[in-house]
Amino acid sequence: MVDNGATVTTLCAERLDADLFNTLPDAEGTTTTANGSMVPKVIANDPMLAFRTSTGQLCLEELDRADVCHLPNAPFDGLLGMDVQLRFRISYGAGRKRIVFER
Repeated sequence: MVDNGATVTTLCAERLDADLFNTLPDAEGTTTTANGSMVPKVIANDPMLAFRTSTGQLCLEELDRADVCHLPNAPFDGLLGMDVQLRFRISYGAGRKRIVFER
């Protein structure tokens, strides 16, 4: 999910491999969700996001950090924050149901 209000990209702990999650440090504060709830977070340093382009090519984005939070009822894998969004020119299509990221 794209979140224009999120400064940092956030990953849902439930979507990570359990072994990977267990290598992260203990909770380092909290983050506030859109509904005002405060949830504990851990910080993943130097993560890499991987996704496919419309042509099927793999795109890798190196980040300085990402927050990892337990969001068990979230219908998404994470929130794409402004730290990633600002790297692209963004446009909307298909009645705002499609977001296009361009360099």
